[in-house]
This record gives sequence, structure tokens and C-alpha cells, in this order.
Amino acid sequence: MNQSKRYQLMVILMMTIAVLALVSCAAASQPGDTSQAPGAVNSTPGQTSGETPESSVATMEATVAVIPTTEPTTGESGQGSVPATSEAASGETMGDHQMVVGEFDQMFIDMMVPHHQSAIEMAQVMQQQGENPELKQMAESMIQSQQAEIDQLRQWRQQWYGSSETPPMTQMPMLPGMSQMEQTGEMMTMDMTPDIERVRNAPKPIDATFIEAMTQHHQMAIEAATIAEQQATHQEIKDMARNIIQEQQLEISEMSRIREQLEKQKAE
Repeated sequence: MNQSKRYQLMVILMMTIAVLALVSCAAASQPGDTSQAPGAVNSTPGQTSGETPESSVATMEATVAVIPTTEPTTGESGQGSVPATSEAASGETMGDHQMVVGEFDQMFIDMMVPHHQSAIEMAQVMQQQGENPELKQMAESMIQSQQAEIDQLRQWRQQWYGSSETPPMTQMPMLPGMSQMEQTGEMMTMDMTPDIERVRNAPKPIDATFIEAMTQHHQMAIEAATIAEQQATHQEIKDMARNIIQEQQLEISEMSRIREQLEKQKAE
């Protein structure tokens, strides 16, 4: 055998050995091979056993398409968005804070002081411009009793809440649960000065207008005091509320009686 044939045989033998080695490696990479756990990573990054490069790319693209986008949106502050539930909770907390400004007793004081102040001014107009002696005497009694309650309410406010200051008559807050609050569902303030001007500018004699305006005014105070009897924390507030109800109901009855007398006199 010449040298060229020997060289050819050697090449064939080496090729055969190489093919056998390749076949052995291919068999070792099949799924049934226990030497490699399913899903183990091969030498090619991102490619699992039994996958071709094309199938790996397709799988990766499908995965990217399925994963939902979770990138947070940026709010106006530039610090990322706040979850909607947190924002809603903040709004509800703020709503609760607007609806309940301080404890009930403070709200009752802040309402009743300007409410009494407007009643006093209406009574003073009655004293100056009214004609009926009984109504004038009732107006004097209203001024004295309601001024005494104002002084007491302010003293309690100073003692309990550190300040005797109350809202003006033009911004009298309404209590939660009052009929005006139920109609709107929001915190309300009321300007009490139109009631005073209504009596002051009424045609003479003003007695009938005073009775009508003060009756409505008392009814509002009774409604607030009724709520205070049920919801107030301090017994002093509950006691005053009870006194307001009794006293002003009696005054409403007296004004109704006087109005009937005035109507009879007018008819004669």
C-alpha cells in the first residue's frame, strides 16, 4: 500500500470518528437524557435543550408580547403615580374631614352663637319699631336669655378648644343632620343677616313680620338643639340644648297666640 492510499484511509478513519462523536453528543442532548435536567440552559444563552435558535427567538418574542406593561405613569409631581385606591381614600378622608370639622360640641357652639346673635338683632329691631307691648316684652326677654347663652357658649369654647372665637353671622355653619344639610349633602354656611333686614325693612307695623321671621328662626334653633341632645359629648351642651328647645317652643306658642290677636284686631 502506497503512501497516498494510507493518507486517504487515515482521513476516512478520522472523519468516521468525528461523525460518531457528533452522533453521541446529539443523543446526549435529547429530552430523554437524564444527564441534563429539562429546561437546562445550553451553551447558547437563552436557548433551552431541544430548541433551535429560530424557536428560541420566537418563544422570546411571544413572551415579550404576553407580559403586561407595568411601567408606572408619572404624576404631576414627577415622583410616579399613586394607586387609584390611595387617591380615592385620600378624597374620602378629606371629605370626612370637611364634614366633621372638630368634634360635634364645637360645631354646635360655632353655629348657635351667630344664630343667637341674629335673633338678638331681630329682637332689637322689634323693640325699636314694633307696636305690640307683649311682643316688645318678649323681645327683651329673648335678648337677655340668648346673650347669656352666648356668653356661656363662648366660655365653654375657650375652656374646651382654646379659643372663644366663633364664625360671623354671615357664615354661620350648619350642623350635620339638619334639613338644609340633607338637601345638599355638603357642609353649608348660612348668612343670617337677611332675616334681620327682613324685619328692619318690613312695612309698618312690623309685628306680624317679626312673628313670622322669629318663628322660623326658633324652629331652626330647635332642630339644631334636638340633634345636640343626641350627639353632644359634654353634658353642659345637652342641658343647654334641652333648655333651648323648651324655651323657644314656648315662645313660638306665645307668638302664635299674639298673631291670632293681631289678625282679629285687623279684621275688626
